[in-house]
Amino acid sequence: MIKANKMSKFGMEMYLKGKAKPTIDHNLPRNPDTSEDLKKVLIENDLLDKFNSWAPSKKRLYIYMLLRAKREETKKKRIEEIVELLL
Repeated sequence: MIKANKMSKFGMEMYLKGKAKPTIDHNLPRNPDTSEDLKKVLIENDLLDKFNSWAPSKKRLYIYMLLRAKREETKKKRIEEIVELLL
């Protein structure tokens, strides 16, 4: 709409306000590496290709959830949740 010059004044103001806000990315890179624990379980269950076919934003979300786990039990639980989603 911007290139076609069809954006209203209000629409352009809102677009510029939104563009000025910082992106919330939790300091993760755009395409983070899959943790070794998760990768191992995905390979065992033959789900690595399916996981890699997810959109980068979805993978980033689940990798972030996994990295935020403090206890080993929580990491295992979250890995199980990811595997369940892929089945």
